[in-house]
Amino acid sequence: MRRELYIPLLAALAGAGCQGELAEKPGWSALQGVEFSDRSTSTSGTEIRRLSDGFVVMAVEGRGNALDGPSGGVERQSRRMWILLNEHASDEQVKLMPRFASYNLPCSDVDDVQRSVDDIDAYVVRFLRTICIS
Repeated sequence: MRRELYIPLLAALAGAGCQGELAEKPGWSALQGVEFSDRSTSTSGTEIRRLSDGFVVMAVEGRGNALDGPSGGVERQSRRMWILLNEHASDEQVKLMPRFASYNLPCSDVDDVQRSVDDIDAYVVRFLRTICIS
């Protein structure tokens, strides 16, 4: 790239601030770390963890095969999806991994999560209400 084009490009990027994918990286990174460490466990059910960086994640038991991410064999023994509870993506989607076709999440657990996680994101609550079972 020619130098005279490179400098204005850098200035524009610096002026834009940290937005989009770069701003969302810490949340995704925390979620990926928890999901990766959970792959080798056989634990099931719902679990909430507050991480040292302030993020709160929740495991929900999935039903069927994972729809994305590693599948089969040793790579994926866990049946749980991890959800970032106190942040959503800039496109208003919930940060979670992996996805399953359906979940074993009692709606009463959603009520408990709302009461116990004071900084839960409103988009996440709406998502949990769409996947919970009565």
